[in-house]
Amino acid sequence: MKTYTRKDFEKHENFCLYPFTQLYVDSTESGSPEDKFIVKPCCITNDDNTKYASLIDNIFNHDHLKDIRKTFMSNKIPSGVCDECTFNEKSSGKSKRTDALKEHWVYESVDFVVEEDGTMVSDFQDLDIRPSNICNLKCIMCNPSYSSKWYEDFEIYNETFLDTKDLGTVSIMKKTINLSNKQTDWNWLYSHSNQLKRVMIAGGEPFYMKDARDFLKYLVDNEFSSNIILDITTNATTIDGVLVSLLQSFKSNCITISLDGVGDVNHIIRYPTDWNEYCSNVGVFCDKFNENEIVFSTVITAMNLPDTINMLNFTSHYGNTHNLARCVEPEMLGINSLKPSIIKKVEEDLNKCNTISTFHYNWLKKLIKDYSYNEDDNIKMKQYLKSLDKARNTDSTSVLPWCWT
Repeated sequence: MKTYTRKDFEKHENFCLYPFTQLYVDSTESGSPEDKFIVKPCCITNDDNTKYASLIDNIFNHDHLKDIRKTFMSNKIPSGVCDECTFNEKSSGKSKRTDALKEHWVYESVDFVVEEDGTMVSDFQDLDIRPSNICNLKCIMCNPSYSSKWYEDFEIYNETFLDTKDLGTVSIMKKTINLSNKQTDWNWLYSHSNQLKRVMIAGGEPFYMKDARDFLKYLVDNEFSSNIILDITTNATTIDGVLVSLLQSFKSNCITISLDGVGDVNHIIRYPTDWNEYCSNVGVFCDKFNENEIVFSTVITAMNLPDTINMLNFTSHYGNTHNLARCVEPEMLGINSLKPSIIKKVEEDLNKCNTISTFHYNWLKKLIKDYSYNEDDNIKMKQYLKSLDKARNTDSTSVLPWCWT
């Protein structure tokens, strides 16, 4: 069968490297014991018809990924799967896809060999792993599948999204989600570590995961780390000397720090983050690592859209990159839940603002342009916030007044 390399697609405008070079491992949405690992080309792709694999070894050449590769090989964007990159490219001219092709330092020297049916001959060189849902926060837009802390409010999540108050169902789901924490085959990952050029770890909160820390230590102890770029996402609620030493042993780092508001807004959305502790830890990260190794990341929701300029001004103090992403799920927390009067005020503030970059301005203008008010989602959002306020002793009516207008 005929084979191709990266060079064969250099002139393709609609091409993406991730399906050809990256193994994405996420066991937190397991459908059954036989279907433990979700199959997708990267972390931000969406697919209404989720595919699964029973073993990590079956992911990289799964039929679903081969179909996606064939689409890219024909110079087309897979419909529905890559909407987030398409949105970002239309709004700002940049996306995860284009960064990998044109700018991302990880991919400058990466090559691959693929057969014409989408089967990879070369192995993955980029590992993106979500090893567990262990986390110390229960962010409002998150859920029990991705945060163990959310177990405390599981009944609220169950009532809102699963349309049932049956505690038996809740108990079964808790057990199912807990099992997902034990599905990562670390021995398999250890055995494939020598080929890696980049490792991405997210959670949950990676710095609270013993297995994740052990994996980093394994890469350092076996001298693989000096050839690996480490890309790790953290909520910046913890940092220590041992952790810093591990991270500094890698070729370079991309430490993505989550931020969803300033002060009390961040506290209530990323509950129960302590703002002063967060700022202190951000200061440590920025002191210990180069400016280009620190990235801030925000998911724009109904809860923080009016606070976006404040967030961008906060991170500009550190001089670091700040990535924005749309809230795709749950829909009721997207900006379409906000009243038109709030969106009008946000747009007015945006037009008067002279402190944010042209990139962020254009991205936010495109987001607002696509806004379409949804009354049902507004009602659901308010009920959800009311339930969480009662359980967490918070006051979203005061901290997030735009959600209650």
